[in-house]
Amino acid sequence: MRIGIQTIVWGPSPESIPAMLRQAKEAGYEGVELMQHPRVLGEPERLFDLLQEHRLALVGLAGGSLEERIEYADRMRTLTEQDATTANAGWGLQRYPDTLPLAFPYVRLDEWREDRHLKYLTHTEAMLALYPHMFKPVQTADEANRVLDAHPELRLVPDTAHLVIAGDDPVRVISQNLPRLAAVHLKDWTAEFGRSYQFFARGFVGLGEGDVPVKEVVHMLSRKNYKGWLLVEQDTATDPFASARKSREWLRKTTGA
Repeated sequence: MRIGIQTIVWGPSPESIPAMLRQAKEAGYEGVELMQHPRVLGEPERLFDLLQEHRLALVGLAGGSLEERIEYADRMRTLTEQDATTANAGWGLQRYPDTLPLAFPYVRLDEWREDRHLKYLTHTEAMLALYPHMFKPVQTADEANRVLDAHPELRLVPDTAHLVIAGDDPVRVISQNLPRLAAVHLKDWTAEFGRSYQFFARGFVGLGEGDVPVKEVVHMLSRKNYKGWLLVEQDTATDPFASARKSREWLRKTTGA
């Protein structure tokens, strides 16, 4: 398994993208799923250089419109392919040849609407990854499976917290969908504030502080010899770096990952 982080904890407009990536690396992560809008990330060439500098893999893109994410992912893919004969040579691809996705990021899709998005499955080389999310078009595991069965080109990015909020068992759901995974989001949540639209987001907490069987998910993936990405996520924190480091240390101490 490879451990990365979703950069939402740094907010939509970090003071410095280079500092954010440096902190992600110093906190112990090997890759990032970026939630910031492409215009905040800057030109792909600059981001590519920063990722190489910090030895970070770009796992996925989650910010901006779907079209903007696809365009940005395509440009990153081109940069990686152009760099394939250099000393860096698509660092993630060299180091993790059996891990998918690698040097080529997936595009996260959490607003699946077939009438709008079906065309992208056949007209782009980008990997599209369905992200079930409460109070969005695809929420439950059953809903996600129906979409994935109909469109096997899609990958799946399950979120442990959102699965629990939807009433699903994340250990079972993730175990049954291993061949479809693009990554797994590790996120904790407490039912203290309930599941209503107005209050459910208040329940997101740090790893090990809520009701989600995060440890059990990681242990199951270890037993299954999962080779892909685990992405730690916490929505907000007063100190993003401290939060990222705390989650990484908890994960290492509790699960060995």
